[in-house]
Amino acid sequence: MAAEQRKLLAQLMGNDALDSMPSQGRDQRVDLHDNKVCKSFLVGVCPHDLFTNTKQDFGPCPKLHVEQYKIEYEHHLSAGKEFPEFDVAFERDLEKYLRDCDRRLEAANKKLERTAEDEERIAAVTRDLQQLDISIALALQEIEVLGQVGEISRALHETIKLEDKYLRREVLDKELNKMFEVSGIGGGHQKLQVCETCGAYLSRLDNDRRLADHFLGKLHVGYRIMREYYKEGSWKE
Repeated sequence: MAAEQRKLLAQLMGNDALDSMPSQGRDQRVDLHDNKVCKSFLVGVCPHDLFTNTKQDFGPCPKLHVEQYKIEYEHHLSAGKEFPEFDVAFERDLEKYLRDCDRRLEAANKKLERTAEDEERIAAVTRDLQQLDISIALALQEIEVLGQVGEISRALHETIKLEDKYLRREVLDKELNKMFEVSGIGGGHQKLQVCETCGAYLSRLDNDRRLADHFLGKLHVGYRIMREYYKEGSWKE
């Protein structure tokens, strides 16, 4: 059996590549069923390989990823041998990471839902803004009248008070904008939605280029690959 495997590897990888392998790796090889071997790497794809250098980077896989083991595994499959325990391990691995992603997705969607408390906060800030707008308008009229009648000192005093109102209005306006952005509502405000594949926030107002960058990005593609594997179960065929 060992001679047949070596012959197969020589055909696939070339004699030079095979001879260049460390003798320890050939003589003291690990059995495919050993727990040290990553079954996800053999069967389909290891999640640790999908998200390197992204914010979801899981770090290096603690198990072995050896290409010659994958070649041997695929050779056994082509010969009709089955590895149901490998399929189960791969499926559980996918479930683990997809469950984590789905929890983040659910949490992100909840942030976009407006509760009764959110509605009241928005209404309260809106009322405060409206009252400030009226107060500012009245203050501008008063300053104008004071200037016309020569009450310069009082006009300056009211102008200083008016600046405080403008600053207060700016703070409230930013607060309201933030509420709208998070809840995904409002006329000209950015409308958000959650990507059902990877759980990232998307803007419905993004242009085609930015949307393409997201859908072709490593993070989105990684979760798409895992979901396709999990849904189709093509590795079991």
